[in-house]
Amino acid sequence: MDLQFVGIDPNTQGNGSPTVWVDADQQEIVIQGWKADEDMSAKISETEWVPSHETGIPEHETSSSARASTPTRTPRPRTGAAGCRW
Repeated sequence: MDLQFVGIDPNTQGNGSPTVWVDADQQEIVIQGWKADEDMSAKISETEWVPSHETGIPEHETSSSARASTPTRTPRPRTGAAGCRW
């Protein structure tokens, strides 16, 4: 898995800042962020985002947050990234 760097929080002090990458092979956006606190996790868990879709965060998933100033520009895929939608 080769990650393509997209950006990092411009207000970083150099210790684990929110960062965004793209994995073109897996067609995934990878986000490093702060662990959601109990209040945020509760808000996520209590909201039905899609009708008829289970609420809550499944055991195999997690949630994180990043500042709105963290870059979200999605780069174009490297040459040869077959089937990549980015």
